[in-house]
Amino acid sequence: MAGSYTCLSCQVGLVKGSCNEHTTKSDWHLYNLKRGLVGLPPLSKEEYRDKLLQQNSPSHDLDKQFYCSLCRKKFSTLNSLSSHEQSKKHLQLLEKKKISAE
Repeated sequence: MAGSYTCLSCQVGLVKGSCNEHTTKSDWHLYNLKRGLVGLPPLSKEEYRDKLLQQNSPSHDLDKQFYCSLCRKKFSTLNSLSSHEQSKKHLQLLEKKKISAE
């Protein structure tokens, strides 16, 4: 067909003119591109929207919050909390707390 294209990352057919709606810079396209790199099948636009809504739900945020009580900071991942605990600022506060406890 002369006026049709296919996005191989998203597995969606495009008609000339609808390419503006499906740009290679869209979050959905980039997500499917990354999934393809690790061998996962692409998500449809509806599945992608559902995944975003699920990630942004309040219960998702509560399940994945980590907290440093010494510095009174919240972190979204365990890795970010671990990095924080090795930071110079955190270690300095820890030293001050040890000194004041003695």
